Amino acid sequence: MGDKTDARIPPFAMGHRFSGTWSHRFASSGPSSALGGARTLGLTAGGRFTRAGSTGFSATGGAVDGGTAVAGQSRRPVQSGRCAVSGTRITLTGEAGGTESLSLFAPDRDSERLLVIGGANYLKQGQ
Repeated sequence: MGDKTDARIPPFAMGHRFSGTWSHRFASSGPSSALGGARTLGLTAGGRFTRAGSTGFSATGGAVDGGTAVAGQSRRPVQSGRCAVSGTRITLTGEAGGTESLSLFAPDRDSERLLVIGGANYLKQGQ
């Protein structure tokens, strides 16, 4: 059904190391509300990570005049620990315990500018 080209994105080698900070920003809005935030992930060539994030929201409404307004913000505590890459997974092991394994790939194998981590696009900062 038409011309279609599929390309397999090769997995990362076991033990691959990244160096830099990547950021994921998100936002959504509706008729009377908005949500947005950012997450950052710092990775070092020594196999360490730091991760932070924040989310903000606002909503307006009311039974008669729409005059009620609510807003708030939440910050994710900074986390740090060890990271390991193997194939299409990155595993983050926090210093306070807990392990999280996320999917990982780079759409452009010749560049680490964009990493897709856990289904979210992370852009490298400072380039």
